[in-house]
Amino acid sequence: MEVKVRPPPKEEEKPGLSVSGGEPLDEAVKGEEIVKRGDAKDARDGDTSCTQFALLGLHAAAKCGFTVPKEVWKKCLEEMEKRGCKDGGWHYHGAHAASYGSMTCAGVCSVALCRFYLGEKDYLDHPQIKSGLKWLADHFAVDKNPGENQWPLYYLYSVERVGVFAATEMIGTHRWYPLGAKHLVDIQKPDGSWKPGHEDIHVSTALALLFLTRATAPVSVLKRGGKGWLESHTLNDAQNFMFIL
Repeated sequence: MEVKVRPPPKEEEKPGLSVSGGEPLDEAVKGEEIVKRGDAKDARDGDTSCTQFALLGLHAAAKCGFTVPKEVWKKCLEEMEKRGCKDGGWHYHGAHAASYGSMTCAGVCSVALCRFYLGEKDYLDHPQIKSGLKWLADHFAVDKNPGENQWPLYYLYSVERVGVFAATEMIGTHRWYPLGAKHLVDIQKPDGSWKPGHEDIHVSTALALLFLTRATAPVSVLKRGGKGWLESHTLNDAQNFMFIL
């Protein structure tokens, strides 16, 4: 892989860091239909956090060419719609508590994924996605998990997924990636790790890297090809970058 770095932009431009390229060349998709085994338990046994990670796994399988039965997406969408809180976001359990950041991100992403795989042409045109994005805009932060006193980097990685699935560089008036990346660079430990508060250093570091590398695969199909080179632009006045391949 060839790495190209453009000259720093003019002072008045000050763009956020963006990364492009590195996509593999087109190749035949290999996969098969995923078969559901067993009966679902009571939906109340589940939670918003684990649900989103299950959907991310199914999303990854679908990107590899496996077919997920539409009934799976349909059931999950119906349940996530029921779990939306009155204030516009989502909570870990049910709809009768106050929303908080990481779970609102999880709700937005879960509804978006389900609608996309159900074939909705404008999958983001959904009242709860819009209300969830508004909640995130109204409570936006990069140094904490809004509405919760723990897991700030889990929330930040969740913001990255919202940005990717909603195909937006903005959450309200906030440029989520440059702001989040600058915060992570500022709080990185001398040994290269991240550990806010009493959280596990390995988990926190992994979540920080997932955000910085914009690791989430988009829902739309990317056009592949090109020369396979990676291009980066400066992050405000920062000049030092780490390329993680």
